[in-house]
Amino acid sequence: MTKITVMRQNGITQPCLNPKCFHWVFEKTDGHVACDRCGEPRPLRDGEVEGQYPRAGQEFSDRMGNLPRYSFWYKDGGGVLRVPDTTGKWFEADDATVLMEEAQNEINTLRARLAQYEPQGKPSNE
Repeated sequence: MTKITVMRQNGITQPCLNPKCFHWVFEKTDGHVACDRCGEPRPLRDGEVEGQYPRAGQEFSDRMGNLPRYSFWYKDGGGVLRVPDTTGKWFEADDATVLMEEAQNEINTLRARLAQYEPQGKPSNE
């Protein structure tokens, strides 16, 4: 089993064909491609190609999209119940914090490397 994305040739990631799913990561097993979340088969259409997962340059976004999501339901008799829900808007703050710290560390490392190449001092007019 290999995880892939389905992309148009212009690089835009395509979603699952199930109208209730909206997921965009697929599993490829023995030449068959199916949605990683709902299992819906996903044949390639004209102009679509297989793409890598995680997507180049989108690694942190892809990891964020894979965090478990939750919704909250009111319980009979009062109170609130947290339930796993792929369309939910809530996820564990600790998981998101770890991900954002890793992304910020990479940004800071790249900024420091870039600063090494910036010119020092004032340019001369000669």
